[in-house]
Amino acid sequence: EGDNKKTANLNFYVEINNLLNSKEILSVYGKTGNPDDDGYLNNAANQAGINAQNDPQSYRDYYTMYINHPYNYSFARTIHLGIQLSF
Repeated sequence: EGDNKKTANLNFYVEINNLLNSKEILSVYGKTGNPDDDGYLNNAANQAGINAQNDPQSYRDYYTMYINHPYNYSFARTIHLGIQLSF
């Protein structure tokens, strides 16, 4: 007679990307060579327009956030935990 024994496998895994959480630069702006500054805010020709805003400091802050694209850097550290059941 046949053996009707059933087996199951349970696997646990951990995948870590960018283990040291290094900030690798993938792209830079041509005028400055920096990943987080395109030179607009420091250009003397743009100061009058910036200072004419309702709140020049807020304008500078928002522009800085806008120009600092996350796609200019590699991905941050990510950790994936998993369980695989096969039967």
